[in-house]
Amino acid sequence: RVYELWMRARQLAFDLTGPGIKEAIRLTEEGLERYGEHALLHAAIGVFHYLLYDFVRSDDETLARCTAAATRALELNSDLPEAWFAMGFSEYKRGNTPVTVRHLRKVLELEQNSDALWWLAFLLSEAGLTTEARRYAQEAVDRDPLTPMAVLSQGTADLFSGRFDTPIRLLRDQASRSTIDPVFVHWWLGQALAYGGAESEAIATFEKGADLGDGNFADFCELGARAFRGDREGEARGVRRRPSMVGSGIGVGLHESRVPRRARPLPGTASPGSAVSLTARASAGEAARFRGLNRRAERRCEAW
Repeated sequence: RVYELWMRARQLAFDLTGPGIKEAIRLTEEGLERYGEHALLHAAIGVFHYLLYDFVRSDDETLARCTAAATRALELNSDLPEAWFAMGFSEYKRGNTPVTVRHLRKVLELEQNSDALWWLAFLLSEAGLTTEARRYAQEAVDRDPLTPMAVLSQGTADLFSGRFDTPIRLLRDQASRSTIDPVFVHWWLGQALAYGGAESEAIATFEKGADLGDGNFADFCELGARAFRGDREGEARGVRRRPSMVGSGIGVGLHESRVPRRARPLPGTASPGSAVSLTARASAGEAARFRGLNRRAERRCEAW
């Protein structure tokens, strides 16, 4: 019964909407009252608070709740993969990527989990470990070809190191299919096109993504379109309305200091120099993914 509750709550939470995540937390907390202390339920609360932090409200209290729930889950059952997942999410949001990688590898010691595989691919891509990232991405897709992030992780190694052709081709192919969320695909395709300097197509892609549905990724698409149209006022309004957007990778100048390890885009120009638009300055703790993008942008500007 606990596992059934976890799966039902997980389905709600991974819609990645505020109401869905909050309802998942409510159901899981009710489960603790009904079934007592159970490691899986505490792990679930940790995972759901990570999602709450990432997509709804990025405050210290929410992240602390994620950590506390993951810690309690591990105290109850140190061999539970979901508990290591929850702790890994907590560390990731604190910028402790090496610790997160260790926790995800622990998950894989306990079970061959496709989510852990694509997360490792994503994190190793951010760190610039391209070969290892590709290996984990392929394993993730082999295990679960319909998981959106597993498919995306195949292109992130190239995307984050400044090579755009492969992720753009992969994402265009996914956009033509109906197997995964089209809004999600258009959000990432728009980013890949923007990183590569194809701003007009990026704007059109973001606009289409915003029109295809609602929820967080549709809002991200709308914000991306505003950013590359140069609509700074509209972009700022969007971020004020949804502060969690700041962590999405599309930020505004007023919020630059609040976006650690993320790059800030600049409005596009009509010249070939627009290739640098989304590889503008990162904050002091910039990740390897943005160092690679910045190097690629500098070379293209020098050539122009």
